[in-house]
Amino acid sequence: MPGQALKSTGEEPHPIDIAHARGPLVAASLPQEAEAIAGGTAGAGRAEVLDAALATAVTALREHGSREAYAALHRHIPGFGPSFFTKFLYFTGTTLAPAHGPRPLILDRVLSRRLRMLAAAVGRDTGQDPDGSLAAWVWADGNWSAHRYGVYLSFLHSAARQLAAGGGWPSGAGPDLLECALFGSPPSCLRADGVGSAPPHDSSTSGRGRR
Repeated sequence: MPGQALKSTGEEPHPIDIAHARGPLVAASLPQEAEAIAGGTAGAGRAEVLDAALATAVTALREHGSREAYAALHRHIPGFGPSFFTKFLYFTGTTLAPAHGPRPLILDRVLSRRLRMLAAAVGRDTGQDPDGSLAAWVWADGNWSAHRYGVYLSFLHSAARQLAAGGGWPSGAGPDLLECALFGSPPSCLRADGVGSAPPHDSSTSGRGRR
């Protein structure tokens, strides 16, 4: 039943069962989208591939971390992009904590464009990226690498902590609240509080190492 806690049976829970355990929102969205992806011309064979990929990602999250779980799904299933599978990782991460590093968050085109706006503004202010071309390249509309996803998680988790420490943000709020806020509005709230004083990318981008 949606919202019901997972029972420990000694066996690895099915990936979609993990999503179901988190409540009606996940139960309503993930199985339907997964069915749509798996229901193409490949039929049952494609569904098995998707199921195996999700199980691999769950194992990677539990034994390694969010970045590795992302890598387990990135470019592995046709039509199964980050905008969908990071939803799965996010809700899975609310049940199974990653072995190392931050919990997964959702990353889609809207959020990438918000980060592009923030990175471009900081680049103009610092003179490091006057025309915003680097920000546009780093935060493209899709196909983000596992490295870029790791940078994204580090930035949002750090920014959420800074906002909470500044007193203008709910002290008990997690980074997913910041993610939701960014999804719904431009990132001006970050800059107003001095958060995001450096672009949300790292020095490796100066050599154009792909995302």
